[in-house]
Amino acid sequence: MKMESFGPIGQVNSFSTEDEVLAKANDTEYGLYSSVFTNDITRALRIAKELEAGTVAVNSAAPTVSLTMPFGGWKQSGNGVECGAEGFEHWTQIKTIIIAME
Repeated sequence: MKMESFGPIGQVNSFSTEDEVLAKANDTEYGLYSSVFTNDITRALRIAKELEAGTVAVNSAAPTVSLTMPFGGWKQSGNGVECGAEGFEHWTQIKTIIIAME
């Protein structure tokens, strides 16, 4: 449950409270992608906000990537952010140059 797996693997774990599931889900050094399955949109948004992952899907386990949507992980997952304006900003550095002309 604590390894970053790539492939057709489904991890299922039981829980009693939202606090317990968040503690279990966030107890890893990785944070690329998480999924929440529920019919309660308020619960989905509350849980998604607290999950320590770069992308959280609601009622979906298949990562969706778009060139306009930032994609990157938290913690030890990934190497920066790809795609979207955030991806561009991650790989650039702003510089201001002031020239006094007499």
